[in-house]
Amino acid sequence: MNIIVSLSSQVLNEILEKNISFNLAIRSLLKDQKISSIERTEIIKCVGCSLRHYYVFSYLSEKTFGSLDVNNLTLVLLYFSNRLFIKSVAIEDMSQILIEAISKLERFKNRDVAQIIAGINVNTENLIPLEISKESLDYLSYRFNTPLWLVKMWTKHFGEHLTYRILRSNSRPSSRFCLVNKDMNSQEDLLAKYPDLIASPFPDFVLSKNNSNIKKHLAFQKKEIIDISPAWNEVFAQADIDPLRGIAIYSNYPNNAFLGLMHKFDRNVKFDLIIGDAQAFFASKKTIVSFNLKNASFFEATPSQIITCISKPVHTFFLFPDSSKFALLKSTPDYFLRVSSDQLDGIIKSQELALQECAALVEDGGQLIYAIPTINKKESRRLIKRFIENNPTFSLVTDKQFFPFSEYEESLFFAILKKEEPKNA
Repeated sequence: MNIIVSLSSQVLNEILEKNISFNLAIRSLLKDQKISSIERTEIIKCVGCSLRHYYVFSYLSEKTFGSLDVNNLTLVLLYFSNRLFIKSVAIEDMSQILIEAISKLERFKNRDVAQIIAGINVNTENLIPLEISKESLDYLSYRFNTPLWLVKMWTKHFGEHLTYRILRSNSRPSSRFCLVNKDMNSQEDLLAKYPDLIASPFPDFVLSKNNSNIKKHLAFQKKEIIDISPAWNEVFAQADIDPLRGIAIYSNYPNNAFLGLMHKFDRNVKFDLIIGDAQAFFASKKTIVSFNLKNASFFEATPSQIITCISKPVHTFFLFPDSSKFALLKSTPDYFLRVSSDQLDGIIKSQELALQECAALVEDGGQLIYAIPTINKKESRRLIKRFIENNPTFSLVTDKQFFPFSEYEESLFFAILKKEEPKNA
């Protein structure tokens, strides 16, 4: 079998059958393979395209061949990916591979599989079968490769117009904004030093001129630019932060947003960082050391253990809890396979617990800032409204939902809550 097809099929099998993430499946299966960088790139394209059109390709597969085991399904996904979009494998070769595989199935032994495949009437302009109404939510699910339950939820929360804009934006790659590390260069000096970087619409943020992977850029490797989006930076810009009165951050997942404090102040800013996940803890510890944040204290603790890390209430407490992370739908080709409506209730309960625990450690007159990378009212405005109803000492200062079609190209909600000063008797 063609090496690109063979390895692409293996990677897809790991993702679909064993629930291995896209990045991990690519790394683990290709690390010891004797393939060229070009072949590796084509494999990534094949797998990525198959995942980004998974729903409609699976529908076409079921319609054409009936139910298939995962090994044959991966070949069908790769067939449609190469026939319609990426052309990494010659369509004649891909067709022959698929014909040989399907012909081995008992129900196809006496049928002309080549003729069946040749009769599939599909092209990039006519990708969604005609029997699926263009007015239906099913059509949006197939067109934008998004779970139907999520399309329904967004439609209920935001209406059809905003839902369409969310889905359309999620299907397009985002610009990769990076924050200028002011401890090393001004933006002007940085752009003069690296002509392949350009200024973004946001102050102190730059972009790669040729849309290349900015994480491989020398400026990124030398920490002259920082992987923070302008949306996250706005969270820190709007908060009332006083390092002398105490800053604490609780995060339940890998997140470098705390580097926004370094931008707002400098690398000597004092804060406590509590991480609720072992993997995130070690990643954050590495970041703190690499950026030489000398006054950052870091701890690993669950929400119920936060009080053991913080000696007294602080003026500003940032909370980045676990969430549905719907922002990953835009950047991670297989995230739709890992999120389900059944997970939301448990996630929301953990968010409510984290809010209560962090709120208890905010001083009178201080602020609690809640931020999550998602588009879901159950995790955002509705949850915050319920929290305020149950905790009347807190009031809403401001909140904002960023959508992926906004200028920030980011899915992010944040709310700033203030703990009221006790009234004089």
